[in-house]
Amino acid sequence: MRKDQQLTIIQAVSDYYLNSRDFNGMPLSALREKYTLTKRDLKLLIETGDIEIHFGFGHPNPHVRAMSLGDKDIQLKTLAYVKAEQSYYAVLYPTVKYLNAVVDVNNYKNQPYSLMLALGMPQLEILYFDPQVLKTYRDDPRYTYSYHGVAGQVCITTEGDEDEDVPESDKILIDTFGTGFSKDYETDSKTCVTAFPFYLHKLSSEHQMLWKHRQLNSSKYVPDHGFVQSQLYGSFDFNATVYEAFFAELRIINEMTTAVEGLPLFKRDYADGSKIPRNFHRLLLPTKREYQEFVEVLDKLISDNINREFFKRRLPLSFEDEDKGTIALFAEYLELFKTKDRSPIEQTLKTIRKVRSERSKSSHHDLEDEFNYKYNKKQRDIMLDAYVAIRFVRLVFTNVPEAKTVKVPEWLFRGEISPD
Repeated sequence: MRKDQQLTIIQAVSDYYLNSRDFNGMPLSALREKYTLTKRDLKLLIETGDIEIHFGFGHPNPHVRAMSLGDKDIQLKTLAYVKAEQSYYAVLYPTVKYLNAVVDVNNYKNQPYSLMLALGMPQLEILYFDPQVLKTYRDDPRYTYSYHGVAGQVCITTEGDEDEDVPESDKILIDTFGTGFSKDYETDSKTCVTAFPFYLHKLSSEHQMLWKHRQLNSSKYVPDHGFVQSQLYGSFDFNATVYEAFFAELRIINEMTTAVEGLPLFKRDYADGSKIPRNFHRLLLPTKREYQEFVEVLDKLISDNINREFFKRRLPLSFEDEDKGTIALFAEYLELFKTKDRSPIEQTLKTIRKVRSERSKSSHHDLEDEFNYKYNKKQRDIMLDAYVAIRFVRLVFTNVPEAKTVKVPEWLFRGEISPD
């Protein structure tokens, strides 16, 4: 391959990458319409240090540089390994070294994540952010904010999209975000938000700068394991979160109690796919107010969610013309189960009362807020206690003959659950 031809190809690959909508690589097949490129020619291009090649290894879509393709030596070894027919689907990219030499950063003013991709950052590089960045969207009714287990999404609502008073720059979509933890989480209890530059570069410059202002030092944080497995590798072979397990328990308990008493113990178990209550996830901010909002939701899912009608077959629902509370009814109902060791039952009731007590504290119109990472740990502890309590309720009914036909998922039976 002549030197001038080599430079022309490198320039063509770079132009294609920088002018494509999503920083896509140039298909080798497109170059072969004009050039006869042998394996030796590709080897020479890689050896320049200006070109790298993607065969779909590591990430199945070679048209995006999702992850690092490796240094020059790795590229050459990969090229030597592949068969001739595999190269038909290969895609070429300019290297980080080349892009840093030719990209005009002024073309990406106030677009830091577009600039990162223009300079060759892998599109699925995990970046870390102060959770405050999501509060901006969660607390604005013009946006739909959702978070389920390991990943979430933010987008402008249909109404907001049609609202002429909403600036075009605010009509955004963040297709995927996740969570992570500081490497010293057991000591400092810091959490973070994770996101990919690919999705952030699609934001308006105003919102790109908003995220950039909240970006954290990547060396101090690690991503949630489930987020990595699901979003990078397309695998869902990881433990469910304790929040997901909680709803799974509610659904199974309702199946069991319906089989036993003809009525479900809980009024709602969200098995119908209805929207899960807001704030039932890790705290976005470690503040007293966020914690109080969480325990309020948790109590609504437990004590307030107990179906009074469930007990009418076995117990009087009132005492001296005064209705009994749901916790009191549930405590009486559990007395019907004869067991030598009452400590698990007492611990379960203690936890349910503790959640109610924590909620009561938040209802005293305490307007003073506080920012303290201890609230991340408080939430984690009370959520784990609540899950253990709900799981015990399920175990109680597991031994009732009428409930034995209800199947418990293997992952729940084995306790394959992430505490975070």
